[in-house]
Amino acid sequence: MREIFADQIGLDQAPLAQAVVPGTVAPAGYLDAVLVERRPRARQELVPVYPQEAFARRAGGRVVVEVLIGANGCIDALRALDATPGFADSALGALGTITFDPALLEGHPVAARMLVELVYAVADSTVIRMD
Repeated sequence: MREIFADQIGLDQAPLAQAVVPGTVAPAGYLDAVLVERRPRARQELVPVYPQEAFARRAGGRVVVEVLIGANGCIDALRALDATPGFADSALGALGTITFDPALLEGHPVAARMLVELVYAVADSTVIRMD
């Protein structure tokens, strides 16, 4: 996975530049995270559950999720924009459990839209959380 911004959301997740998913724009009332002074920051570590079937096949995957974060830091909406079959539910479930320090613009919390890429890969030494 390539990292677009310096700070990480989780271990293997990073915000994507908007150009990665052509034709997507922030909905009314949300600023793109690249346009604010401080992007939203996760308050918890993001640890998705590896899909069991994919793990059994040692298959990797990728999910791009649009996250709408309110000025209070709570997630208002999640939407998978692109996903390897079988991985979207894991990504949406993991992201749906966390809260954020909100984006800041001119020192004030604002609602923001962020694109997050989760990349799943199994290595020989990988310990995977499976529920």
